[in-house]
Amino acid sequence: FLEGGPDLLIWKLKNGGEWPATGRFSKAMLRLSIEPKLPGDPKPHWEDFFLVLEELGDGEDLQWALADLKRFFLQQRMSPYTRVAMLWSLAQMRPRIEDELFVQGNTWEEVLPMLEAMDNMRELQAGLDDGLGPLLEKLKEGPDPW
Repeated sequence: FLEGGPDLLIWKLKNGGEWPATGRFSKAMLRLSIEPKLPGDPKPHWEDFFLVLEELGDGEDLQWALADLKRFFLQQRMSPYTRVAMLWSLAQMRPRIEDELFVQGNTWEEVLPMLEAMDNMRELQAGLDDGLGPLLEKLKEGPDPW
């Protein structure tokens, strides 16, 4: 066991450069500054938005997004067929639809594969903009049991 293990670990997470855990740690540390700026009522869950950050990686895409979050969110609307845009739509969708899914007898985890298979622009973004009724109708049967 290394002497000063916890202190060394924290130092390495903050200053570790290319160490893989450093990127994840730095994104997790963004929570305090970014979570209050997330749009929506209700706001997306942090764990869902964290997937968006993970998909952006550690390079210029992440820096571009963090420089102007409003522009980044607008870009996701304008380019709905990227993986990042899909993750952002799902992050916005979850707090709005989770209670309704429970009433149907479904859970978020059960219907997530169904949502991921849907068209982001025509179905998910339309559900966010125009109401969840048609989307809930498609999800009411839940996932295929087989």
